[in-house]
Amino acid sequence: MTDYLKQGNNKIVIKVIGSPRNMLGPLHITNKPMVINDSCFCPMGDNYTSDYVTSEVGLFEKPRLTCFESRECDE
Repeated sequence: MTDYLKQGNNKIVIKVIGSPRNMLGPLHITNKPMVINDSCFCPMGDNYTSDYVTSEVGLFEKPRLTCFESRECDE
């Protein structure tokens, strides 16, 4: 990474992209499916809870800087 730093101040931008899952749902399904479809919004039986089931969002580990070969790293 030091090859890409310049003398003086350098700026590193980290974008954190979340999901509208906690805002739009499904919110009352007991198991979190990998794929959400229309059946997830009307769970039945043991798959339903009156509680709000949300998903954790944010950074779960330290950010890692990576330079991909297909992009210019001088941006």
